[in-house]
Amino acid sequence: MSISKCSVCGHSPIGKIKCPGCGSRRRHRRQWSFFEAWAMKERPQWISGKEKPHVLHVGQERGINSRLNEIADTCLTFGKSTHPRPGVVGDIVCTGFPDNYFHIVWASHVLEHVDDVESAIFEIFRILRHGGCAVLDVPMSFDVKTTRRVPTSNNTHFWIPGHDWFLIYKHAGFIVHNKGATAICLKPGRK
Repeated sequence: MSISKCSVCGHSPIGKIKCPGCGSRRRHRRQWSFFEAWAMKERPQWISGKEKPHVLHVGQERGINSRLNEIADTCLTFGKSTHPRPGVVGDIVCTGFPDNYFHIVWASHVLEHVDDVESAIFEIFRILRHGGCAVLDVPMSFDVKTTRRVPTSNNTHFWIPGHDWFLIYKHAGFIVHNKGATAICLKPGRK
């Protein structure tokens, strides 16, 4: 299936792997399409601009960050000091942000790099507002049924996520809607 237009920036034609317009990869385009379809149905005020959400973007992919900045009142980029564009430097396990602060937390290909992933998920749940959503994507290994811990010598990945990965999100209290490796995790409560 050929995609002629980038779902993140609208650039056409699109490259096979990287969009020449925004630099997004296939996974970013898949994530944005999934989020936008969900938001158009569940939170159209975010897409229309009637309500400007507070956003925490962990990992800071350039194309996604541009789109999040378009819809957001506040879009903080967050990461380790070794990241080329860290924005706010910190640890996803203990962010220091107040409870129920963000409407959206976006973390793509981040959680598999976190040693204490359960604490990171609970922290995302804590800082997310009731009725907010976390867009969480990991490099899912669909032939792996059970998530495995990787020896730390493996290029900074602590985890090989398997079919049971989404249970971590549910254990933290999220309502999970997933499409492939991308999950939109909702924090129950008022919108």
